[in-house]
Amino acid sequence: MLFCPNCGAHIEEGAHFCTSCGSALDDSQPTAQQSTDQPHVPQGNTNQPQTAQSADNPNYQQLGGWLLFFVVCWVLSALSGLSTLASGINTLFAFDPDFMLSALSNIVIGLLTAGIGGLLVVLIVKRNPLFLRMYQLLSIARIVVGVIARFLSRLFVVNQFGLGHIAVGGDIVGGIIGICLMTLYFCRSKRVRTYMGSTDYLDQAIFRLR
Repeated sequence: MLFCPNCGAHIEEGAHFCTSCGSALDDSQPTAQQSTDQPHVPQGNTNQPQTAQSADNPNYQQLGGWLLFFVVCWVLSALSGLSTLASGINTLFAFDPDFMLSALSNIVIGLLTAGIGGLLVVLIVKRNPLFLRMYQLLSIARIVVGVIARFLSRLFVVNQFGLGHIAVGGDIVGGIIGICLMTLYFCRSKRVRTYMGSTDYLDQAIFRLR
């Protein structure tokens, strides 16, 4: 039987990180202690039975918690993107020059929104380490396209009140905050590390947040 050298919880042989505390088990260093040794218990931790029980809990190896919540949100986002895409196509076929730019922007944004949601769900279900990189790439592309489309469509309509610049600024700030918060969650979440089985998805990311 093997134990984590950091928290003393039971781990499976050949594991790359502890499912209890999330500590990485480097192959170049001793990764566990045999059952003949005393497992290391951090100072002040008197709740060792609860720690061992959480280490044997297989819930983190399945979709659950916030990760499941985000997957459901991405499914709904993909459906919303398809709806936006359909709306843009219908407007485009109406051949109304006043709404042509809006139709084209809806088509592009709908494709990107549906692509982000659908692709992320597939990559996470298959535990593909490219999911974080693809999320960052598609999200940045969606922000750029959305800002350009909104700026062009509102420039001559509400620019006299300054509202066009406010809307464009909101798209940029909101998009950047969203990417940073999601990246921070994926970088720090123990559930994601356990579910993915490794931290390769962090190495594939465009940027990481600690």
